[in-house]
Amino acid sequence: MKSDFYKTMQRHHNGKVIPTLLTLTDKRTHAHLRKPVASIFATSTLTHFEPLIDRTIRELIVTLRQDFTDVSGTQKRCDIDHWLSYFAFDVMGEVSFSRSFGFLKNGHDIDNIIKSLSRRFKYCAVVGQMPWLDRLMWKNPLLSWFATKPDPFSVRAVDLFTDRMTKEKVHPSKAGGSGADIVSRILEVKRAHPDQVPDEAVVGYILTMLQAGPDSVSIMLCSIVYYLSKNRGFQSRLQKEMDDARLTYPASWGKVQGLVYLNAVIREAQRIHPPASIPLERIVPLSGLELPNGRTLKPGMIVSMNSWTINQNEKIFGQDAHTFNPDRWLKAEDEAEDQFRARTARMKRADITFGYGSRSCLGKPIAYMEIYKVVPTIFGLFDV
Repeated sequence: MKSDFYKTMQRHHNGKVIPTLLTLTDKRTHAHLRKPVASIFATSTLTHFEPLIDRTIRELIVTLRQDFTDVSGTQKRCDIDHWLSYFAFDVMGEVSFSRSFGFLKNGHDIDNIIKSLSRRFKYCAVVGQMPWLDRLMWKNPLLSWFATKPDPFSVRAVDLFTDRMTKEKVHPSKAGGSGADIVSRILEVKRAHPDQVPDEAVVGYILTMLQAGPDSVSIMLCSIVYYLSKNRGFQSRLQKEMDDARLTYPASWGKVQGLVYLNAVIREAQRIHPPASIPLERIVPLSGLELPNGRTLKPGMIVSMNSWTINQNEKIFGQDAHTFNPDRWLKAEDEAEDQFRARTARMKRADITFGYGSRSCLGKPIAYMEIYKVVPTIFGLFDV
């Protein structure tokens, strides 16, 4: 079971806790909330989201060309981390509501939503080590009386949901969704199983997507762009693979899945710079826990794993674990096939970038689809 660390991430609306897949600590409650919508995020359904992702990729391309390229050859400074973050949030708007949030169009952090989310994560990382402090600070009802501004992130999520639900009730056929977006599909599940998916659960699903999705994707994209820009040899190899594949842009999901070197680059970037740097805490069950080295942990103890620490383990990733090297995910010339499979399987088992087991991130397939499509598009159209 998850520890109380995760309760510091809980969002409140009108004095009530909004249940989200990220913050629920009880396994049964989490499974009950996850089951009705799990099929929406299955890998087999990804093609439904591709047109929505392509729309935002095209907007990113147009923006970068207009603002940062010059026919005269003059170089212009581009703070690409900002634009990749805007892209990730706008994609989530499209995929969730068939509506961009407008970050790319406006060129700035609207209502400081991204800044407030970053500030919130920093707060949780610190206060989460002593969760009882959260009840005295963020969730203190007395302090909320003196709050000058509501949380823009939660307000935005609730407003989008309220707007969609209002349109659903007045004009169901003109609710604003494409029929392919996530909210449309969640509302279909809600209509079929109203007892399993109440209104607050729908808001919880939306908060989960907006809270965890864009930030993780933008961090991974920044990592990829940074390391490929620093290592031109790796970038050239990726570009050659894309040229040989005769990609058109935005790159199609069907083609990019088969690009071996692209896969190695993405895996290595998320290994050396994973999005989550916080410890993933769990409570030892009543049966206790015996570790592989024979040590026994008592029931109720809080244990945690940190992806940054795991990903630097030389026994798993090799003596150069501290360096960016996509080749570690490829078969060496003198390596037997069974040795290669065993080595990569060991590295994949250690990957907790998107969680693990029943608590793995539900939106992982969509996140990977965004990354696998936009990375070759950027490096295929621009000299980075």
